Amino acid sequence: MKNSGVILFYLIFLFIIPLALGTYGLDTGILPYYLPLLVALANLLTLSGLEEFEDLYQVESKSFLGFVSTHLIHLVAFIGIMWQSLNHVNVFNNSVAYGASYAVILFLVTFPMARNGMRYVLKHADEYLSKKSNYNFDKNWHLIATGLLFIVFLIGFQAILLTIVDSSGSASRVASDNRMNSLNSKIANKISLANVKGN
Repeated sequence: MKNSGVILFYLIFLFIIPLALGTYGLDTGILPYYLPLLVALANLLTLSGLEEFEDLYQVESKSFLGFVSTHLIHLVAFIGIMWQSLNHVNVFNNSVAYGASYAVILFLVTFPMARNGMRYVLKHADEYLSKKSNYNFDKNWHLIATGLLFIVFLIGFQAILLTIVDSSGSASRVASDNRMNSLNSKIANKISLANVKGN
């Protein structure tokens, strides 16, 4: 069945796994990080060339199902990006700048890197393996394995960038607290000196 892969993807990755993460893993905060990864996963399955996933994710829509499916995956990814960014604003005392930094990083990893980067990596991996090996890769499993490794790379790269944002946010917050404490102590000293002179 041509679109069985699309149905299976939605059943597993957009229903069962989010439901499980929402029910059992919400306290760990994994669900908002999971949602943007659906773009990379859907793109990988489509680019693998398997007929079952042909209409799952199409950068240039070739069918109505592909159009609807692609935009639904984009919507879910945007929800994950906004969720993470808003959480970050709350963590860093409503600092919109750091929330915006989070959103920009997540957007760049979720869309340009997961779409164009995945296409580039799979194309060159396929060319390299085809030249270096006479092995027949059934069901294009070599593309799926390469794509999964690229997704792991994306997760690591994203984690490094977000950690840099977190550490700069923490340093900025500590510096801001120190300035505020210094200002408060100066004000307290002036008030106490004024009281002493008044007496």
